[in-house]
Amino acid sequence: MNHATRAVLFDLDGTLVDSAPDIAAAINAALSTASLGPLCVTAITPMLGAGARAAVERALAACGNLPSPGLADEVHAAYIAAYEATPCAHTLPYRGAPEVLDSLIRTGWKLGVVTNKPQQIARQVLDILGLTHRFDVVVGAQDGTPLKPDPAMIFIALKALGVPPLQAIFVGDSKADVGAARAARLRVILLSHGYTALPARELGADAVIDHFDELTEAIARVSSIP
Repeated sequence: MNHATRAVLFDLDGTLVDSAPDIAAAINAALSTASLGPLCVTAITPMLGAGARAAVERALAACGNLPSPGLADEVHAAYIAAYEATPCAHTLPYRGAPEVLDSLIRTGWKLGVVTNKPQQIARQVLDILGLTHRFDVVVGAQDGTPLKPDPAMIFIALKALGVPPLQAIFVGDSKADVGAARAARLRVILLSHGYTALPARELGADAVIDHFDELTEAIARVSSIP
């Protein structure tokens, strides 16, 4: 990999930050508006990664309700309102993440976030945690842009960074992250601590790591893949 211009794109939930408690609280608040739930955090966590609407529909199904469009619309709207009101009561960066981001910046990497979380909430979380300034671009869910595993958001981020796909690496935690990275022709590293119903090592990434302090070495390793 040419080191002149290079980028690392990160997923957010389950990759950079452990946000499951706040997401679960917002989902349960939304379910309560339909006299449903609550669901425990461990039940909700595997539902995450495919976007807010998918998480709501999965939560409704777990409550024994077929996610009809009207009910899903109502609960989804309630979820967004609840999450925007309290986006970061318990959310924290994973141990070592800020330090590794700083190290990558010092060694010349451009950094971005590409997440299926709604754009406004993603920025709220990054702002509250003091992480925003470390990223050159943040791309979240917006009307008209397909979610991962579609590669559209990755291409938006790379265009903003001025970095071609073969000069970038994606770091995530889920099947959607692997699918989007592969579709965009990026190498991909997964963190095993994330929000996935299947073990990370079964998702076809170029590397899987357990802690952020392994990321720099993993980036060097996958950068050398022909």
